[in-house]
Amino acid sequence: SISPNGTLDVDDYLRVKGHDNIYAVGDVTSVEEEKTPCTPNEHAKVVKANLIAECNNATLTAYKAVMEVVLVSVGSEAGVSQICGMQFGNFPTKMAKGKDRNSSSTWTDLGLQLPAITPEVCQGSKV
Repeated sequence: SISPNGTLDVDDYLRVKGHDNIYAVGDVTSVEEEKTPCTPNEHAKVVKANLIAECNNATLTAYKAVMEVVLVSVGSEAGVSQICGMQFGNFPTKMAKGKDRNSSSTWTDLGLQLPAITPEVCQGSKV
């Protein structure tokens, strides 16, 4: 079913209303929350848990919106932050992302090792 604003109207379990066997994730849902790049991942975790629960005749998990945080790096020394709808300057972004823009933790989460940056890797550019 379509909500008045054109998104898919979903229940607390991210099922499309009127269709108990169809789930929706991401920006297309009617969930009242900030739509960020993390939103589909959080939705997918709940949908996965609910699909498994359905297969096992278990209780479904309701989706709870995550805290709205947007951090945008601008180079290694600047950035902008929005937390729960309030705008902040550079400081929260620098503290959260650091000089490597959070890439080392992303590589670690993927089970990989961040490659060493050397002049040979950069092919003559300044390091």
